[in-house]
Amino acid sequence: MSKRRSALAAALLSLSLLAGCGSSLAGKTVADYKNITAASLGSDQIKLSEVNYYLRDTQELYERIYSAMTDEDIWASAYSETMTFGEYVRSVMVNKVYQIHLLNSKAQELGISLSEEDKAKAATAVDEWLAGADDAMKAAVGEDKAELVRIYENNALANLVYEAMIADVDRNVTDEEARQWSVEVVSLSDSAENYNAEEVKDEILERVQNGEDISEVASSLDLNLASAPYTLGKEGYASSFGPTAVGLATGESAAVHSDTTGYWYVIYCTSDFDEHETEHEKERIVQERETELFEQKYGEWKEAAPEFKPNQDAIDLLDFKTALYIAPETMAAPETVSGSAAENMAETGEMSETESMMETEEMSETESMMETEEMSETESMMETEEMSETETTAK
Repeated sequence: MSKRRSALAAALLSLSLLAGCGSSLAGKTVADYKNITAASLGSDQIKLSEVNYYLRDTQELYERIYSAMTDEDIWASAYSETMTFGEYVRSVMVNKVYQIHLLNSKAQELGISLSEEDKAKAATAVDEWLAGADDAMKAAVGEDKAELVRIYENNALANLVYEAMIADVDRNVTDEEARQWSVEVVSLSDSAENYNAEEVKDEILERVQNGEDISEVASSLDLNLASAPYTLGKEGYASSFGPTAVGLATGESAAVHSDTTGYWYVIYCTSDFDEHETEHEKERIVQERETELFEQKYGEWKEAAPEFKPNQDAIDLLDFKTALYIAPETMAAPETVSGSAAENMAETGEMSETESMMETEEMSETESMMETEEMSETESMMETEEMSETETTAK
């Protein structure tokens, strides 16, 4: 099945799942999920089918990723002292749908609605999903087209609301504000045993200033040295040689020592205005502004929103007993991974980046309404605090 991110990338909210309503749900199947309330936001009833859709898409993605790395049951892995990784992902999906519904609760006030074209695109996207999903995914999500269209339309509407929220962002970024330098750097350690860093620095710098290529000079010394490319700007560089590098013009070179790192750095400027990287930096700056505006407005909406009440009994129906992706037997044996899969995901930040929130399948261009990258970094989309079962519900 095609894997593209959901147009609305949700972020990790600092809310937890409270104890549910206690009604008997024994014997309920996927077909019943559209009639089961997973949570409520005021009078808005969030159906279990919607949470299940995002959960199963995410489940398949992570099983596909980690089947090549470990034979471990990643869903049973401990994510924290209070929850397994499966419970964590499930709570994230509940909060993803919470965000969609909170944004949609503002649609009428903002005069936003789906056009007939938007609705047609959502229906087409569902047809594409049904045509591309395998039997396991269809069994896990269901094949109720009307319900799937409803889920897709909710997502599309939330995207329109999001676009309205960031519409007033100042997208004018000057060349000077975003200007990026490209440099090649040779790093020389003061503690190296096979050379004297300061002496080697002098030799490299002299030869480069005489017109030799810095990469060739480094490799010619037979000291296991190499130059490395860097791109940085006047603001935000996190390197010991940054201030020196951004003072160079194209073709100039310099050396600087850092007492903090214990290294000499020989720097050659390949471009004092890298057009491609400068344009990329402009996009990043705009995304940062969008994030700030979104978080400001979302925080206000969240604070004023009705109480969010998850139904834990219903949510507990969503388990990971049936795998949605089985690695082919012909695949090479997975490399050994230290620590549990959940630990690796948490430590590498893969849950917040790959999800971004969860690389849920983009509901096709039909509802994209915003680009994946835009929704991933551009928002982050709310506070990314780890959820614990003891935290208070969102407002």
